[in-house]
Amino acid sequence: MQVILLRHSPCPEGDRRCYGRLDIAPDLPGMQTALPALHAALPEAYDVWSSPAQRCQQLAAQLSPVYLTSTCLQELDFGVWEGMPWDEVPRAELDAWAQDIWHFCPGGGESASQLQTRWQTFVDGLQSERLARPQVIVTHAGVIRMALSDAGIIPAHDRWQARIDHMVPYLIDY
Repeated sequence: MQVILLRHSPCPEGDRRCYGRLDIAPDLPGMQTALPALHAALPEAYDVWSSPAQRCQQLAAQLSPVYLTSTCLQELDFGVWEGMPWDEVPRAELDAWAQDIWHFCPGGGESASQLQTRWQTFVDGLQSERLARPQVIVTHAGVIRMALSDAGIIPAHDRWQARIDHMVPYLIDY
């Protein structure tokens, strides 16, 4: 099975803010400008999945009039940090998160191990369906980092620093 991961289009409102589950709008004109190149990079036929966030669904709708959503594709939940400028998140909490990224729940939200479980649950579901067409998944940087690392495409130690570009396809063959 082929999975093509796409990060939603940029969100101008999100610059320098923590916005994991915060449902903010994407840059629609920028998305429209980038769509022709994205369409050219995708296979001729595919199924589309999306995170429930509007920034993902708006891109998914441009790729297919019919798409499915899954809460497994949501970004990491940052709890009370959601919407805060990163420079206002208490330094001690950021340090605690950096020391134990797998188990610490930033802002009381969700840990990286919980995100990994969500992703694996989603992939297991896809694999059990034995789908013939490629699966295009419109999601978030955290989910894509997890998926690429779990697939061995990026080293585990680089998982959290890996750059994930907006509207660029990342391919995994399962």
